[in-house]
Amino acid sequence: MTIWSLIIGFVGGVIAWVFTTGLAQPFQKFIQLRQDVASALAEFEHSRLWTGDPDEEPPPKEWLEKRQSSYERAGVALVAFSISNSFFTGLLHNRCLGSHRCYVRSAGDYLRNLARMSPGTQSQQIHEAVMRQLRLASPLEFIRKPFWKRLLGR
Repeated sequence: MTIWSLIIGFVGGVIAWVFTTGLAQPFQKFIQLRQDVASALAEFEHSRLWTGDPDEEPPPKEWLEKRQSSYERAGVALVAFSISNSFFTGLLHNRCLGSHRCYVRSAGDYLRNLARMSPGTQSQQIHEAVMRQLRLASPLEFIRKPFWKRLLGR
């Protein structure tokens, strides 16, 4: 009887290890990458230091370099994550998730493109594409939607 308990315990431990390394750790890393992207977008896009209007004074060169560096790092991290965790990223854009599907690789590519652009109207479209690909809600979208729709994810 004790040998079966040992075998079942060992098999349970192996299953738990596979689940943790195959799903839980990549999910945790994905959430961290999403938070990094959201922080970068909040710092540089939502602040709207410069809208691209030629009449306004352009932002300092340091701000633009910091913005480019931050977006490039986050974009490269997303692309690297999607390449190294292809099984998990496949699950993230599975049809079963419906409107909650995430496209990690394309979000990383969009973010790298956004890094090369100066702030303005074209960058706003790319910014919105990154938010859509990672299912990040803009502050206005969150306020406008009724609570029950946000709760149900509609």
